[in-house]
Amino acid sequence: MYYYNKVAIKLFTFLKDITDIAVLYRSLKTRIPFIITKVLPKALAFTQEEVELWKEDPVQFVVVVHDMYYEFSTVRMEAGNFLTYLSKVRANDILGVFLNYLTDSLNAYENTSPEHRDFLGKEWMLYALELLAPNLLSKDNLRVSVVGFVMRCCE
Repeated sequence: MYYYNKVAIKLFTFLKDITDIAVLYRSLKTRIPFIITKVLPKALAFTQEEVELWKEDPVQFVVVVHDMYYEFSTVRMEAGNFLTYLSKVRANDILGVFLNYLTDSLNAYENTSPEHRDFLGKEWMLYALELLAPNLLSKDNLRVSVVGFVMRCCE
């Protein structure tokens, strides 16, 4: 697990760095749907260890998650930094695709019976919205849609 975290953190740092370079971004742009639908949901979700810690000791979970070391040593934080930066620099390429995927994911979540729902799946969606909120709410054409989406998530 240690090596996975180190490699994944380096990967998201690299992806964030090439977002500014047009020649390199062109090759990344073709893989944006895959990154949005397959990579980011897993990277933004809590790990199994974090879920177990939450169940065993919620106070310790809060201490761990809000520790400065956590912010610089987890895939979740680096994936969040990549998503935030990508939404600022290349908003036209990703916001529509990402919001459509979030809507489809939320619809699938709502259509699942309550005893079979993946609550962690909903958590990563809310975390992604938290990361994107400043950028999304600054766009007049998206503000109403985002507020409606968040209201649906909080039900």
